[in-house]
Amino acid sequence: MKRLILVRHAKAEEHGLKPDYDRRLRPRGRKDSKLVAGILQKSHGIKPDHIISSPAPRAKETAEIFSDVLHFPHVSIIKELDLYNGMSSNEFIQLIRATDESAKTVMVFGHNPHIYMYAHNLLPAFYLDVPTGTAISILFDIEDWNDLNPKEGRLEFHEYPKLYKAPKF
Repeated sequence: MKRLILVRHAKAEEHGLKPDYDRRLRPRGRKDSKLVAGILQKSHGIKPDHIISSPAPRAKETAEIFSDVLHFPHVSIIKELDLYNGMSSNEFIQLIRATDESAKTVMVFGHNPHIYMYAHNLLPAFYLDVPTGTAISILFDIEDWNDLNPKEGRLEFHEYPKLYKAPKF
């Protein structure tokens, strides 16, 4: 059994204040990242074996916050520029297939609309919202990442910050 967790970066600085690539997390984004990472650790027992992130600061910061909570070393995070530039679903599958078979849980930190597209392509059906800070866990009944195929995953969980915040009236 293999687990792939897709994470959309948390809330970032507004568009237009600096080049898109350079946008960093807002304080809310840092807080939301700690919240969701804590839920993954406490409620789901997540311990990543491999983390791949877009190198854009907002995605990299999100990955680093999750890494701190999940006890994964920052230096072991793989930066993949094409997660920022946008790779096709087939290219994404090739990236994951290249993962060492010893890795049971792989996390990927990136951007929308691509995170949504990857989930949609890997699951038989996926039509859920993917707000900032979302973590989507997909299970695959395979022993080797080389056997990963589209539409063969099973949704394990879909966590996002607003699930755990009291509504504002």
